[in-house]
Amino acid sequence: MRKLFFVKKNVDEPTGASNWIEMNVDEFNKFISTEDGKARKNNFAPLFGFGVDDADYYIETTREEVSRIRKENNRHAYLKRLEKESGCVTVSLNELDLYGENEQEDRIVDPTAFVDKIYIAKETSAEIQKALSMLTDKQRDIICSLVYTDEPVRVIDYAKAHNMTGVAVIQTKERALKQLKKILIKFGIGG
Repeated sequence: MRKLFFVKKNVDEPTGASNWIEMNVDEFNKFISTEDGKARKNNFAPLFGFGVDDADYYIETTREEVSRIRKENNRHAYLKRLEKESGCVTVSLNELDLYGENEQEDRIVDPTAFVDKIYIAKETSAEIQKALSMLTDKQRDIICSLVYTDEPVRVIDYAKAHNMTGVAVIQTKERALKQLKKILIKFGIGG
């Protein structure tokens, strides 16, 4: 797959159609071997979903924006992996928010369809409570804090409060959800 890099002609000028140089991989490698290029090489972010045919685009931006774009791309890859594993379609309100007005994105804890089933199944509370009691204490606490609640905690906040990494929280949550799903299917809920 070929890669195209869009490098700012002048980093101090506002972004506009006339402030870009399009470079292929060889041209970009020559650019980042210069002093100016070395200082700017970490300011490029991949733009997934914008490539045409067999091209990937990389665009120069601020380091903060690179970090934001990488997080967004990682989230997109995570949603696609969940979609493939679960066989369910995932929807992120963040992707639907064209004007940046959605302030509730942090409250959407897990985009899988199974989480919705847990929420709907609150009416069968006795079975849910019994299934939750079959999890480990840590798994139960994570599920009750992140999923089975009216006010879910963000993963990063839970991780900080419990001296865990965000990855560890997510992995524990995913294992607990899989285990909980199996238990609930045995109870005749979900499937």
